[in-house]
Amino acid sequence: MRDNRIIVDWFSATFRLKVEELLDMFGIVPEIFVRTTGHQGYSWCYRYEGINIHFERDDGTIWLEMSGKGCRTWENLFVFEWPRFIETVLNLPDLLNITRIDVAADIFNDLLPIKTLAQHTRDLSWVSKWNEWEVIEGSKGITINFGSRTSDIFLRIYDKGAEQKTEHSWVRVELQ
Repeated sequence: MRDNRIIVDWFSATFRLKVEELLDMFGIVPEIFVRTTGHQGYSWCYRYEGINIHFERDDGTIWLEMSGKGCRTWENLFVFEWPRFIETVLNLPDLLNITRIDVAADIFNDLLPIKTLAQHTRDLSWVSKWNEWEVIEGSKGITINFGSRTSDIFLRIYDKGAEQKTEHSWVRVELQ
């Protein structure tokens, strides 16, 4: 059985740096990336295994975007620990705007039985500042959402084991 863990599962930020400065700051070798056409106003994008670095835009920013896969790639490829990464980017207050960071807890030991959580949610057996909630049941298991996807903070609890078609219990609690 796997150990419970807390991970960064999405990271997105814009920087007022040149793309070369960002690559140097984190020791990234540009040769591993594929250069493609950018989007959202960026002319170009370096892509590699869930890591996207968008660059050349009129406002002079670059956009670093990492999906969950990109975060795992970042950890394994660059051997860069998240506390050090966050400390590095937070030391750039005038050059940085974090647009999204998702923190997730993976629970593998039935500590949070998803069916029980869903029932407690439906029964309103919880206290929160969130007014919106939903329980979704489908072929990929159960998902419980608190808050609005457009709000500053959104909580999702879901059956990651069912989503990934694993045999063991795996509940993910994700704060976006």
